Parts: sequence; structure tokens; C-alpha cells
Amino acid sequence: TDKKWLVILINKTAEYVAQDGYSFEDILKRRERNNSEYAWLFDNGPENLYYRWRVVAFLMGDDRMTWNRQPFRFYASDDVWYIPPDYPSEAELRYYSMAKEAEAIRRLNEESQTSKAGSFLTGAAKERERYSARLRKRDKNK
Repeated sequence: TDKKWLVILINKTAEYVAQDGYSFEDILKRRERNNSEYAWLFDNGPENLYYRWRVVAFLMGDDRMTWNRQPFRFYASDDVWYIPPDYPSEAELRYYSMAKEAEAIRRLNEESQTSKAGSFLTGAAKERERYSARLRKRDKNK
């Protein structure tokens, strides 16, 4: 179970680093330097190698559930790197499935709250609410 949680943590961290850049990794390293759950960020072991590969995979357009399974090299002078065949694990698939469901439920609740709030508004307040809803929607799509 701990290993499955570690894979999920590494994947999520790699996703954020690919999205927000290595400055995010630097901040995380400073904040978590004494946290044993993030030891893989500081060593050169297999977990760190997996993490580096996931960052590159996300940068190359792969996503949480699918990625190119062709062997590749991080650098031209490196050995060929083969993708682990058993990722994502069953636990990871369940986690992402539950996360998607939770996000869908949250979105429905938010839309329901917005529509309920909107039904009591009139005039300028109603227009402000519509504009705010459009901004929230736009921010989600970024």
C-alpha cells in the first residue's frame, strides 16, 4: 500500500512540475526537505528516476493514464530507458477514477449552488453573478 501511495505522490508531483516548471520543484524541495515521504526527490534511486521520466512524459504530452511505451533516452549520451510495463497500477487507476467522480460531483454541486443563488438575484446583482460564473468557468479551463 505504501508503494502505491508513493507512485501516486510521484505522479502528481511530476504532473505539477511539468505544468508549473522546476521552480515548483525547488519550492517543494525547500518545504519538504525533512519529510521522509519526499526522500525520493533528493536521491538518485529508482523512485527519482521514475519521477524524472514522468516529468518528461507529461512535458511530451502524455497524460495520467496513457503514455508512449517506446524506449527512449533522457540525453543523447544516456542508455536507453525502458518504460515500466505495470504502470499505472490498479490502485492508481482506482484513485484517478475516484478523483474524476469527485470532481464531477463537486462541479454539479457548484453549478447547483450557482443556479440557486442566481434565482434570488435581480438586476445588477444577477449580471454580476453571471459575469462571475463566466470568469470561474474560464479559470477552470486554463
